[in-house]
Order: sequence, then structure tokens, then C-alpha cells
Amino acid sequence: MHDKVVFVTQSGANGKALVRELAIRGHRCLHVPLIETVSLLPSTDVVFERVDAWLCTSAAAARVIAQAGLDLRAIRPPVCYCVGEATAEAFRSLDLFVKTFPDVRDGRSLAVRVAAQYQHSPRRFVFVCGRQARRELPELLRQYGHLVMEWVVYDTVPAVVEPEVFLQHGQAVLTVFSPSAVDVLCSFEPLRLWAKQPGIRVVPFGHTTLDRLVQQDIAVTVIPKRPTRADMLVAIESALSIQD
Repeated sequence: MHDKVVFVTQSGANGKALVRELAIRGHRCLHVPLIETVSLLPSTDVVFERVDAWLCTSAAAARVIAQAGLDLRAIRPPVCYCVGEATAEAFRSLDLFVKTFPDVRDGRSLAVRVAAQYQHSPRRFVFVCGRQARRELPELLRQYGHLVMEWVVYDTVPAVVEPEVFLQHGQAVLTVFSPSAVDVLCSFEPLRLWAKQPGIRVVPFGHTTLDRLVQQDIAVTVIPKRPTRADMLVAIESALSIQD
């Protein structure tokens, strides 16, 4: 067993499952969610006319739809454009045809690429999102003349965080699963500084989370090859194996 503790900051059943798998492998873990996801389904009926595509920037949206058990047959789009492989994998699990662009890392750049795909006539899109999502993506596409409906399927709220739970560990692996989680972490200046210490190995789940960590000047130790639980386990164990 390694001396370092692994902080699993993903909330809900997925976070608990990751903790169990790490414990089975003999690792010391603490489950300390940074954000909580609150489903807004099935509070409203989903009625869409036929659309050309869904636009998706959050893996949490796919998980909420899956957990709600919605029948998507009547509203299934021809294509689902996603930001990042973590989001793409989550929407593929809903049996949707998913497309990503290697150079797209945020909503703004996705809007530009999607607009380039449909530059000859106005199209209809659904932006599948959380309540706190930035609105650059739909706003830009509307400026290009497209119709964008918003399907808000979840909300995120900061979890109750006790900084001392983290600060008492000078050697740790910190897993982070979303840009929102990075924002919560960095809202506590002592935690942001703690994450920058040499003894803290930071492992983000996907590249959009990596980008937010870089913006906060927090070094990343390793990132999974693909945004799957199996690859996340490999990345965590790689971080644990690094000698100080």
C-alpha cells in the first residue's frame, strides 16, 4: 500500500464506485466531493421538433439523462457534437452518434466548428446542458442565424468542503473530474496553494478539466489516455508510483 492518500472528488455513485475499486486494489482513499449534481429530470416533458444536432459540453448531462431512464427514440438527433472525449464517451453510452473535433476545447470553439459545418442554411440545434453552463455556445450559433433550444437537465451546487481534510495531507493524489470542481477547489485559496505543492499529484479526468487546472497554474501529473474509469485507475496508480 502506498503512503499517499487518494482524494476522489467525484460525487454520487460513480465517485463511490471509484473509491471501492481503489480500495480493492489496496489504496487508501477519501471520498470528498467538490460539487453535487442535482437532476432536473423528469420535471418537464421533453418535446422537440426534429433537430439537426445536439450540442453537448458536459458529461454530467449524459449521466443525468441515463439515470432518468428517458426513452430517447422520439428525440434522438442525427449527430451529437461534443466538447472533449469525456463528454463524448458519456453521450456514446446513450447510443448516440457522436462527433468531436481535435482542436475544440470549449463551447466557443465548438460553435465556430459547428457553424462551419452548416454555413449555407439555418439549422436547428438543442444545447443539452446544466443550469450553470456558460451560454457562449448557443449565443454564438444564434448570431450565425441558427435556432438553438436549451435543454437544462441538471444543476450543480458546491459541496460542503472542509479545507482541513485536504490540508492535513502533504502527500496525496488529487483526482478532479470537471472544470466546475476546479473552480470550487480554487475558491479556497489555501486549497489552491495546497494543490500546487510538490507532494500533491493532480490527475484530471479529461482535457477540459486539464485546461481549467492550467488556467489556475496547477501542474498536472498524469491524465488518462481515455476518459474511462479503467484508464483513470491506471492514471491514478501511475501518479502513486512516482517517487518524490
